[in-house]
Amino acid sequence: MDLSEVSQHNLDNADFLAQKTILIDLIHDINVKIKERDNLKKNRTNNPIEIIKIGNTINIKLEQIILVHDAFVQIYNKIAKTKKLKKKYTEEQLDDFANSVKILTTHVSECDAAVRHKTVTMTKQELCNLKMMDLDNDPDENCNIEPINDKDKVEAEEALNRWKLRDQQFDDQIRGIGEAVERIGDVALEISEKSQAHAQSAIKTAENVKTTTVGIGTLSDQIKKIIKKQRKIECACRGILMLIFLSLVFLLVVLVKRAFSKK
Repeated sequence: MDLSEVSQHNLDNADFLAQKTILIDLIHDINVKIKERDNLKKNRTNNPIEIIKIGNTINIKLEQIILVHDAFVQIYNKIAKTKKLKKKYTEEQLDDFANSVKILTTHVSECDAAVRHKTVTMTKQELCNLKMMDLDNDPDENCNIEPINDKDKVEAEEALNRWKLRDQQFDDQIRGIGEAVERIGDVALEISEKSQAHAQSAIKTAENVKTTTVGIGTLSDQIKKIIKKQRKIECACRGILMLIFLSLVFLLVVLVKRAFSKK
């Protein structure tokens, strides 16, 4: 099963710990990839394609984290709001669940910021909190965690919704520019093909007229001048289309830089 199916299975069964384990593993994995990406970027001799590849991998992992985190929060809300499920746990366990949601939501936010090339620094308390999330380790008595409240949950959900909306708008802008570039390329190709066809037809006509009679030689010369003029127009059209294409590419780069600078 893929992550969406596993998350749905855990949601149906209200398996909080299973979903928590998946989320922790994903957070650790993406942090490793982010460090690897940053190290590659520091070394200017590295191939940019490798940086792009690992960037795509990180983006995929971030989408997985958001998907798993959404189900994780839903499972907690399901347990907290269902008396039958709530009775299965002690008050201490329910408090631990609430703290886990708060801590992991913070780390999901930090992962998102790191992926978007924002500087993120973790305090000693935050590092301690993430360590406590590891199910293989015993809790650290020196880690004091504030319990989650309804306001924190609402703010976390609103933050996630803002991330999704912002990323969707940015993706739509990039997709729109890409489609415009493709359309311009298609138009340029069509103009080039038609111009070549007209030029070849005119050349053949000129050659046939010239071989028919010597007296029409002047007409042939005029046709050749027209062909040369048409070729100049064709070159000018190609130049204009190339300028438009480069302008759109420049606009794309500016939008990407602006998006990253805002994040």
